Amino acid sequence: MRRAAATGFASAASASPELAAEAVRAALSAVGCDYAHSLLLLLSAHFSNHTQPAVNAASRTARCLQVSGCTVPGLFTAEDWALDQPAAAALVLCGPICLSAVQPAAADGGIPLLTLSKPEVQLGSHLKTGPVRYGTLSTGSEGVAGGDVWSQCRLRSDGHAEARFLGARTAIGVSRGLRVCSPPLQITGRMGFELFTLSHRPALDSLLEVAPGAADETAAPHTRYFAAVLETGAMPELALEDGRYALVPIIGVNPHEKSVTLAARLPDHAALVWVRHDPETAAADSLRTLQEIGQEAPDPEFALMFSCIGRGPYFSRGADRDLALLQERYPDLPVLGAYGAGEIGPVAGENLLLSYSTVYALFSAES
Repeated sequence: MRRAAATGFASAASASPELAAEAVRAALSAVGCDYAHSLLLLLSAHFSNHTQPAVNAASRTARCLQVSGCTVPGLFTAEDWALDQPAAAALVLCGPICLSAVQPAAADGGIPLLTLSKPEVQLGSHLKTGPVRYGTLSTGSEGVAGGDVWSQCRLRSDGHAEARFLGARTAIGVSRGLRVCSPPLQITGRMGFELFTLSHRPALDSLLEVAPGAADETAAPHTRYFAAVLETGAMPELALEDGRYALVPIIGVNPHEKSVTLAARLPDHAALVWVRHDPETAAADSLRTLQEIGQEAPDPEFALMFSCIGRGPYFSRGADRDLALLQERYPDLPVLGAYGAGEIGPVAGENLLLSYSTVYALFSAES
């Protein structure tokens, strides 16, 4: 029986439209078809000066106009990945599942929406309405602005595109993969980005209890620790369990003032917990996530993954453990994925813009 979906990957020393066409040809060869009825295309940020010609080349090769996608800092399939060189990755659909672009007014609550957006687009209120959403931010290299988004084979001037997979049952799961290291702490003294006291104690003292070397600026072990700022008004334990928190990086410490500087201003009287980002905890959480969504999609046709660039191969000594866990559970499953600077996914019934997370989406053909 001919496969309904397949992926292709191509990389080279320079970005060119032919590279996008090569990725599509590889996918068509794998699926055993000479055309596709829809195509999801990811391009590395190196394409930023000639994105439209690359999208056109992919469209001609696939012989279809239903082409959606975006540029991202890194991309991968089950066969290969790229983070620092020009690359293209494509998912072609030739069976009962098809990708259909969606206008905002046409979105309904029945089918989850693939959401691709530039970081400058204000997503806050948009994510809170309508159906489940999942996807990634489109950026330039190193997660900065400058990405491109396209739909129906054309670049989107508004920097935002959504699509849905028709004829599919979709199972979506989010792995945040963080280890809680402290009890909830109230912010009792701060100025700007700097925390002076937490629960009326020096902020640095509480951090040193979980990261003993945090005051050593040469080693900077605090770079793997974050402040998880709990949702206002929620019970701390429930907010942690449900993942209802904002992750804020630590950018410095002051041993003399015993303060901690964060990457964002926090509201007065908010509560936070110190959390750690490490490969073992992330892998365990990904395994749990896959087990949960696997019950909804026991025999998927293909998968999408949207992973933080901080959880890719460089996080786990050259191997993407999140992807490896998916492959162990579903050998030979076509996988298309992006390493980005912001992931979109559902947490506790609400669509959120996430960081340091991996969003899995499994797609099975409807019976």
